[in-house]
Amino acid sequence: AFGLVFNAVQANSIANAMSNAFGWNDLYVGIAVVALSAVVIFGGIKRIAKVAELIVPIMALLYLVLALFVVFSNLEKLPDVLMLIFKSAFGLQEAAAGGLGYAIAQAMINGIKRGLFSNEAGMGSAPNAAASATPYPPHPASQGYVQMLGVFMDT
Repeated sequence: AFGLVFNAVQANSIANAMSNAFGWNDLYVGIAVVALSAVVIFGGIKRIAKVAELIVPIMALLYLVLALFVVFSNLEKLPDVLMLIFKSAFGLQEAAAGGLGYAIAQAMINGIKRGLFSNEAGMGSAPNAAASATPYPPHPASQGYVQMLGVFMDT
């Protein structure tokens, strides 16, 4: 699911950006993204590494250059921007929201940690051990029941 859904979100973002900036058809942009991705992915891990080695420094450099361009082209507004940042960051409402957000985040993190690390099923490594086990009776469903029971017993 991760490989299908999240890649589709990124491809949609690329298509929308190209459509809004240049008026290109979303379908053609999507086809181009799929074709370029296929050439890289089907080339194996070495091609993925070569493409990443080439593209990542260029992306980082372009990002820094564009960010500096935006800052320097609006240099007269920089003091107002910094003032707005500090005004918006240090207030009673902001402190309360930050405290509440921190509390919720800690509760979520602890719950996720317990779910992941309380047993091997949360990490995804339990199927490796289960695949090598011989269940009794010798049926895949009985093996599945044993694995499910381990999760319930542990958590």
